[in-house]
Amino acid sequence: MQLLLLWVLGVSGSSEDYGYSRCLTSVSYTSSAYVCKVKFMSTPVKARRRNARGQGARLRDEILDASLRLIDSAAEVTLRAVAREAGIAATSIYGHFADVEQILAAVTARCFDELTAAIHAAQATVRDPVQQLEAACNAYLDYAERRPARYSLLFRRARSLYAAPRDDMQASGGAAFGALVDSVAACAAAGRSSSTDPFADAVALWSALHGLASLRAVMTDFQWPAQDDTARRIIHHLGCIIDTDSAAPRRR
Repeated sequence: MQLLLLWVLGVSGSSEDYGYSRCLTSVSYTSSAYVCKVKFMSTPVKARRRNARGQGARLRDEILDASLRLIDSAAEVTLRAVAREAGIAATSIYGHFADVEQILAAVTARCFDELTAAIHAAQATVRDPVQQLEAACNAYLDYAERRPARYSLLFRRARSLYAAPRDDMQASGGAAFGALVDSVAACAAAGRSSSTDPFADAVALWSALHGLASLRAVMTDFQWPAQDDTARRIIHHLGCIIDTDSAAPRRR
């Protein structure tokens, strides 16, 4: 007795891992000998061009880029999904990441780097310490609005990043928070803030900013006042700003 099956895809559940599709071409069964013979044909799948020798770091970046695209599109991040998005075999990932948890940790660190860079870039456009504090806070709110999925990721996976002592606050994700601490301290040093504990006041400020960003993301039908005014009230009150007439740039 013989059975013939043509072009059946995905027989092997792990075929994607090796960069090809395994196709069942025939199955023959001989009842007298209790023998079953299975034949497969391998067909290549479209894959990315290999990096030149010594450019392995580029592949790591491509893996993270692919992961971020999945996150931005609200897709589940799995090893297979990342490999498919990056156009590579799933086994290629293991040279850089042991599992999906390591990928997400690296992606989280990259998102914190993006946020920190946005804060510093905004602060660089002004010189007044109060305006720099406002610029930092507004950049934080802008990031939450422009990159909602990435912003959400930060606070789903950032527990260990903020567990470091205060002296290590500039490391990893703490750099973004450190910019707030430094800005409050700079305002106090310039006599523009009555803060006596910049760290504690920055914690209060950060908590309020996160609350504002989170509420605005979900309470879309609420009749909010002008957002720049709400943010400014938070910044000036919790930053203990003395000069409340600062002519700082407003959020759009």
